[in-house]
Amino acid sequence: MAQLINEWGTPIAGVGEFVRNLKSKGYQLGLATNSPSILIPAVLSRCNIEGCFDAMASAENELEGKPHPAVYLSVAGEMNVNPEQCLAIEDSVSGIMAARKAGMKTILMNDDIEVFEEGLVDYRMGTFSDIDKLMFS
Repeated sequence: MAQLINEWGTPIAGVGEFVRNLKSKGYQLGLATNSPSILIPAVLSRCNIEGCFDAMASAENELEGKPHPAVYLSVAGEMNVNPEQCLAIEDSVSGIMAARKAGMKTILMNDDIEVFEEGLVDYRMGTFSDIDKLMFS
């Protein structure tokens, strides 16, 4: 799978620039994923964002995956940051639920998903350039 990501993976438009922009502005960045940890280096390489994250965790190392908040709490703990001071950017409802249960603010990066629970999503964006406008304008 890692080889396929390296050869054929297509990053979400603007994700690399967005992450590098945040890092250049001094933000601490964490990666909390349900993906197996063996795939993380391939994805980061394909997106050209290796070395941008201060902490990373895979739910495979937790008792439960998303929507359980454990992977988010592990990343916040590794960065020594209170979860309430974090903003989670997610593309799935289970990820949004995990971040909210961890006490984080959320941005849903998927216009195609309906979110039924009131207050689950703080912001909703269609593209990473939309987030750039929200955060840096």
